[in-house]
Amino acid sequence: KIEALFRIAEIYRNRIFNYQEADSIYNQISLISPMSNYYVESNISRGRIAIIRNDLQSAQDFFRSAAKSPRIEPNDLATINFHLARIEFWKGNFSKSIGLFREVSQNLSTDFSNDAIELSSIISTTKKDSLNLSLYAHADLLAIQNKHKQAAIEFKTLSDHPNLFVLNEFAKIYFSEMLLVENDLQTAINNLEEMTKTGNDSIFGEKAAFLLAQC
Repeated sequence: KIEALFRIAEIYRNRIFNYQEADSIYNQISLISPMSNYYVESNISRGRIAIIRNDLQSAQDFFRSAAKSPRIEPNDLATINFHLARIEFWKGNFSKSIGLFREVSQNLSTDFSNDAIELSSIISTTKKDSLNLSLYAHADLLAIQNKHKQAAIEFKTLSDHPNLFVLNEFAKIYFSEMLLVENDLQTAINNLEEMTKTGNDSIFGEKAAFLLAQC
């Protein structure tokens, strides 16, 4: 019964995008089976819904509740720490976030290790430019909240800045990805072609070429 409820909630969250119904079912699972792994998974999912709703405090509470479970598994704990690190990143608490990202990236077998390494690298190389790093963090949050058009505008602002170096490169590739999600293929192609012209000088040269081929 618990597994069936969890699968139903996942369908509501990932397929139907009825977050209210999904959250209600996850809450039922948490009350019915607080000692199962589905308690952990349900709280992680509720945290993700809270992020989409821009309720970052509730998201932190859900993730921390999941982390306290005696049934927590290493990959789930890494997932929780990654999300907590990302919330600190979005809030502008860069030193705190980088510590959590580095903790996640220590175990390369977990799902979010590569993402943690990427975000840790961004913060390490650009933390002195807190204004533009905060703009990048906000664009990242908008992307996670499925506000792709708004995220694209902010990534574009950063990608047009010639003196941002590493942050500029990350912004360019994610600007293209937002365009692809919105099915704006021609603008994405134009942007990716410009990136591939730099060849090996771009840290995302290969990824840009791959996305261009997909277009």
